[in-house]
Amino acid sequence: TWDRIWDASVKDVNNNGIVGDVSLHNVTNSYVSSNSRLVVVSGVNNQVIVETPDAILIADRSASNNIKEVVDFLEKQQRKEIQIGVK
Repeated sequence: TWDRIWDASVKDVNNNGIVGDVSLHNVTNSYVSSNSRLVVVSGVNNQVIVETPDAILIADRSASNNIKEVVDFLEKQQRKEIQIGVK
């Protein structure tokens, strides 16, 4: 789950886990990951933000365990990004 990834990540002074090219301003208790471009986040708390070349996920950490429901929804829409992520 994203909470486990956040728990395992090295935190900054505001308790944020950061991976990749990320710039934060007034952000706390969040996990922000960038795989392919700069991600700038401002004024949020308790978020999971994950950028990949084909999609961006933004979710409250308290709801991040519901990602399977989101994936199921996207599969029903036949989104190609779901298949890319599975490979």
